[in-house]
Amino acid sequence: MSDQFRSEVSGTEGSVHTGPGDQYNYYYGSLTDSKGRSHRSLADDQLVWLRQHFVHPVGFDRARTILDHHRTVLLDGPPGSGRNAAAKMLLHERCSHTETIHELLLEDDRDGLFDLGSIGDGDLRLLDLSDEDEKTWAEVRGELTPLRKTVLDHAAHLVVVLPAHGARSLPAEFGRYRVEIERPVAMEVVQRYLRAAGVPTSETGSRPKALTDYLDVQPTMRALAHYVALILDARAKMSGTDFGVWCAVAYKVLTTVDGEVAKKVTTLNRGPQRALLLATAMLHGAHADSVHQAAVLLLRAAEHPDDEGSLLERADLRHRLDEIGAKVDTSGRVWFEQLGYASAIRAHFWKNMPELRDVLGQWVLRTVDIADLDVDERDRLVQRFTEQCLHERYRQGLAALIPEWAAKPTHPRLRAAAQALKRGLQDEHGQFFRKQIYDWSTENSPSYGLRLVLTQICHEVMAVLHPEKAVVRLHHLARRERGATHARDALTDLALGEARLHRLMLERLARDLVKERLWETDIDLFLDYVDPDALVRMEVRTRAVIAESALRGGLTSGWSVVFARRPPEVWTARAQEWLRTALVHERYLQVLIAGGAQRMNVLARMYTLARDLPGVPEERRLLFADLVRQKINAALQGA
Repeated sequence: MSDQFRSEVSGTEGSVHTGPGDQYNYYYGSLTDSKGRSHRSLADDQLVWLRQHFVHPVGFDRARTILDHHRTVLLDGPPGSGRNAAAKMLLHERCSHTETIHELLLEDDRDGLFDLGSIGDGDLRLLDLSDEDEKTWAEVRGELTPLRKTVLDHAAHLVVVLPAHGARSLPAEFGRYRVEIERPVAMEVVQRYLRAAGVPTSETGSRPKALTDYLDVQPTMRALAHYVALILDARAKMSGTDFGVWCAVAYKVLTTVDGEVAKKVTTLNRGPQRALLLATAMLHGAHADSVHQAAVLLLRAAEHPDDEGSLLERADLRHRLDEIGAKVDTSGRVWFEQLGYASAIRAHFWKNMPELRDVLGQWVLRTVDIADLDVDERDRLVQRFTEQCLHERYRQGLAALIPEWAAKPTHPRLRAAAQALKRGLQDEHGQFFRKQIYDWSTENSPSYGLRLVLTQICHEVMAVLHPEKAVVRLHHLARRERGATHARDALTDLALGEARLHRLMLERLARDLVKERLWETDIDLFLDYVDPDALVRMEVRTRAVIAESALRGGLTSGWSVVFARRPPEVWTARAQEWLRTALVHERYLQVLIAGGAQRMNVLARMYTLARDLPGVPEERRLLFADLVRQKINAALQGA
């Protein structure tokens, strides 16, 4: 019942040229994993995985009933009880083929605590407040009533995970929506995980001492899931042994391996030995040649003096691997035989050798360039490094590395930057990286490579759970593009694919086009997003844009800016589409005429376009042209 979701960043398509000088073939396209799966499909798979491993905690059935009847439920309970997993499962039960779960986030880049306008009809929303402090919770309490009203107005569903202290100060009127979630029976969770992994009941009927000892410490659901994963790893490595042995080996990983690694590092007191030990742990499972190259690069990154004598006098690689306790399999790949040993080594060096942390960031960048490493090996290297950096103390250092990794836009380096950033977003404290992406996207001079990484991360990763945040960041990136249109294309694909995101962009453009200092790109985006066919389709799925006075005023102002700052050849085709739509929906004509009311040349052209509208019978064209003339005269008299 782990709350943690995992997925992979992967390949891209289509070459681009970065300008004068060398050409970097960066294959821009979908972020898929090595099996060709998109991040969205992986997110769906993770929910399916959660459903298969989920054990209903005490309180879940009551929470389901409250959500069914009131469309809102507030989950309370001690940390580690599985509240977040329960929240996802409550919403997942209501997913259809056209719906997905979106997180409702506390806003970091606009006025107001929540973006209530982002809540669409039938939405499934998760608001996770489990890590929020008293001050933030006090602010949220004041917004619960309008939030719930918006949820009801849109026939949406909302599950809120309360902070640990939340129940004490919950407004009285929300008490009836609160449900306390209690930890499920731990042994039931263990058995559920084992059955889901295909382990038959006949192999796990007993309750070994190691398992009992572990359960006695009341681990969190996430920690328990990790322990069961270790049991399954032990089963895979130790064929012919029984359940008790697997549990004991897994328990040893959690209780004694760290100490064993500390002793091992003490005995390996020479730089080349430690470099090979750490390189093996970071590239665990890679070919011995790649591990050797990585160890050499680590020595250079750490500025270790080369005092090992001549090449012929050095010990061979297999002997050096034996010294550190690693083995080479028949395919030439390097492994530590002891379960959990590689991860313990990585944690030991990171925790106990702080002077190596900056060195490791540079070393990872050089190591991903090793030609012999395959895609999966590079991905695992970056993921293992990133895992060490996710603690609050080290996140800023990782954020500083990502632009550096993306500065030279080769495919391995861009992929590494994307991998690190995506893993940061997936962390339970992903808000830090969402804010960092916002800051980068509003800078005027990010490197070409960083813009590519940010564009893909927003379009393929952030858009899955936080689509409104992705739209905002892509909009800022699109405004700052020079020549290339990657962010603009990604933004258009995302915004025009969903009615509420289309509406969000229209609202942003309507707000910003009337400012004294406007972005030229916004004018072109406006023409992209006022496709009348898309606007009419939107009316079927959401509130009618053209009928709302505020947005109608924004559309009018937008057309006025277009007429003032773009030549007729730029806007004529779109204006013809609006006129054709106005044959059925007259409000489109009113907006168009009002937008050009101050410009006689524009109004005269509107009349000509209406009179000569292609594909319309002559009699209807003439009647329509007369209507346009009347509207123009009324607009001029009103002026």
